[in-house]
This record gives sequence, structure tokens and C-alpha cells, in this order.
Amino acid sequence: MIEDEIRRATKLLATLVQIAGLNRQDLDRLLGQGRGYSSQVLTGRVELKYRHVLAILEVVDVERGFSSASSIRSRTSRGRERGGG
Repeated sequence: MIEDEIRRATKLLATLVQIAGLNRQDLDRLLGQGRGYSSQVLTGRVELKYRHVLAILEVVDVERGFSSASSIRSRTSRGRERGGG
């Protein structure tokens, strides 16, 4: 049961990263981690921890209580316009 929830959480995180227009290499760089780190986290090869979730949500600029994927896109686009990605 818990493993199913973890798989759903990693899939949701991967979806948010994709909506933000980032690939795994971008995510690694923005997280300040080495090559392949995000893939290991998002595929379950590394145990998903709360700090992973928070770090990825921060990178894709998800605010508490966000209501739609379009809000993620708009914030991510603004970040790119400022040279953030």
C-alpha cells in the first residue's frame, strides 16, 4: 500500500517537472545535484524522502495551495524570461 503511494508521488512529481518544461538534466542542475540524480529519485532507485519532494516542488515553483497546472506554467515561463532556466 505505501509503495503504491510512493509510486504515485514520484509519478506526480515527474509530471510536474514535465509541465514545467524541464527535462531530467535541467532538474539535476537546478537541484544542484550530479547527473542522473533526479532520474534515480523519480524512478524509485533512491528512496523518496520528504526533502526530495520539497526540493523538486521548489524547482518547479509550486506554491502551497496551487490550483492548476497553468499556474505552474506561467510561473516557470516568467522564470525563463528572467534567465532562470
